[in-house]
Amino acid sequence: MLILALICTVLGLALLIAALATGILPLAWACIGVCVLGFIFLIVDIVKHRKSKNASEEEPAEGTDDSADADTEDAAEEAAEDAIIED
Repeated sequence: MLILALICTVLGLALLIAALATGILPLAWACIGVCVLGFIFLIVDIVKHRKSKNASEEEPAEGTDDSADADTEDAAEEAAEDAIIED
């Protein structure tokens, strides 16, 4: 979708230049239409990207083990407590 928005931007610029150079009103309206279409593509891409980002944050990646991290943290805390007790 982002590529389509970029293509619409370039096409809109070309239509704008052509409309200004020739003075043909339908080219100006085509420029506006292409720019609106590109804006819609951009909004759709942003919404799609946010949805996929939120979905990936909610589901933990496969192969990650949160309990292993918790065990490592517990072991570090116990080692720190033992070091304090020994002093």
